[in-house]
This record gives sequence, structure tokens and C-alpha cells, in this order.
Amino acid sequence: MIAVPVLDLQLGTSWDAAKPTFTTERGTYDDLAQGVVSVSSARFNAAGDTAVFAAVPATGPSDTTTKDIVHTIRKAVP
Repeated sequence: MIAVPVLDLQLGTSWDAAKPTFTTERGTYDDLAQGVVSVSSARFNAAGDTAVFAAVPATGPSDTTTKDIVHTIRKAVP
């Protein structure tokens, strides 16, 4: 016997798309989702307080959309 919820069970940590729309993380996710085609996994330093990742934009390096994405990411970092 299998319980019906098991067929749609999703395990793992929540991601930024699942957060409330008023959070900084969700706002940044929404902004990035519109113009980024891929993002690498974050690599943290030994202290765990700084991470490095790569984001590949959907537009070219001199496109204003790409520049806007970079500014959005920089504003989201405290």
C-alpha cells in the first residue's frame, strides 16, 4: 500500500522561489529568473560567511539587461 502524498513528496531545503514575495531572497530570485540561464553551486569560504558563484546571463556582456542583473545581485548582498 502506498499513501497518495508519497507520489508528490518533495524532500530537501526550501529554495528562494518558495519564500514569500516580500523577502529579499525572493525578490532577487524573481529578478534573476528573468535573465539568467544558469547559476553554479555556491562555494563558501572556511568561515562560511562568504560565497562565490557564477551566473550566466541570457543576454550579452554589454547588454543593459546583463548590467541590471549585476546591479541587482550587488544590491542584494549586505
